[in-house]
Amino acid sequence: MVVKIEDCDEVGAVSAGGKVLWNVGVNPKLDPTHASAKERQTSSSSSNLRSQFIAMGFLPMIVDKMIQKNGEHDSNTLLESLLSHCFTATTLLEMGFTQEEVSSAIDCFGQEATVEELADSIFARRIANTIEQEQVKIESELVGETETEYSASHGRLRSNEND
Repeated sequence: MVVKIEDCDEVGAVSAGGKVLWNVGVNPKLDPTHASAKERQTSSSSSNLRSQFIAMGFLPMIVDKMIQKNGEHDSNTLLESLLSHCFTATTLLEMGFTQEEVSSAIDCFGQEATVEELADSIFARRIANTIEQEQVKIESELVGETETEYSASHGRLRSNEND
């Protein structure tokens, strides 16, 4: 699946076939020319820097995350981080992973992880979940058998007592 900028809605969610696939962190339909004069001012304050990136179309939550991670001193580093986040998320979605899987992997391993590392971690988590589900199923079947065996043997004991 190829995600085009036209596939993004007004909040930056990538969708296909009417189903939202991922909120990549950028809103491509926002027009930075509509930003207020205050938002366009070059300033070292984090609120102005934050406003500038939001005016560019990045989601506030993602901007806040990148400012927290990288600090507010280098706007170029922040922009690179924001673009990298969007590229990574979109690539993983194109590979067929869910929004929840992608978000969880990026949160766990960070933006510095490669797409391959994130994909491996998602596959590993899927395998672990499958194994865990099988173990729960086996354990519940064993408990059910034990209860049935107990009931049957307990019933035999009572019938012997009545004899």
